[in-house]
Amino acid sequence: MKKPGLTIKLTLVAVLLTLSSWSTAQAASITFLTSWNTSQSAAGGNDYAYITDIFDASTSSSISQFDSAMGTLQGITIDIYNVKLEFFATARFHNFTDDFATGYQSLSGMSVGLNMPDYSFTRFHPPSSETCSGELPAWYECSTTTGFISTDLSDDSESLNLADFDAYVGTGNVDINIFQTGSLFTDETGGPDGYVDGRNSLLRTSGDISITYDYEVAAVPIPAAAWLFGSALAGLFGIGKLRKRQAA
Repeated sequence: MKKPGLTIKLTLVAVLLTLSSWSTAQAASITFLTSWNTSQSAAGGNDYAYITDIFDASTSSSISQFDSAMGTLQGITIDIYNVKLEFFATARFHNFTDDFATGYQSLSGMSVGLNMPDYSFTRFHPPSSETCSGELPAWYECSTTTGFISTDLSDDSESLNLADFDAYVGTGNVDINIFQTGSLFTDETGGPDGYVDGRNSLLRTSGDISITYDYEVAAVPIPAAAWLFGSALAGLFGIGKLRKRQAA
């Protein structure tokens, strides 16, 4: 039958030998945030024919790369949220010879999106139009007011594949290209003496971007002190055994 003291010593030695083969790998994550807000406008101008305003604006932003000194990158998740597309336009239509004025504005192709390495995001707003007709003393004018604030654009979340990680690893930034597009068609329909006046329009988009890096912290070996401690216990065990033999 083994003595309790011997069992304890053997157990301690076994535990230390097991611990010596372990390393402290740990999962972690870090998130970076950025946002955008860009706008484009068109204003002024009188014309007896139709007028088309083309909206095609872009801006750039950036977000931090993952520093490989932190550990081994395991996953990347990009989230786009709080996306808003706003449009406002007014126009006035005049007619000098007829007893009424008419006109309309037609809005189409409104979109907002962004491009990042191996990832893209685009949202659209459906076409809309506004018409007017009116009789006023002297100039016979009418006006349209077209506008919306689209906040129901769906968010997006996407995880990148391992093959797409390269552009996101480094000590710099990931470039983001943000764009907005659209067209506004304004026309007077009151005959040859009608014309467009007082035209103003504004397209504005905004949103938030986050990128989350999931990674594994670099493995940290058990300090050499553990080996020394294990050797010390083994030595004590050997000394104790030797003393028992001498006593016998």
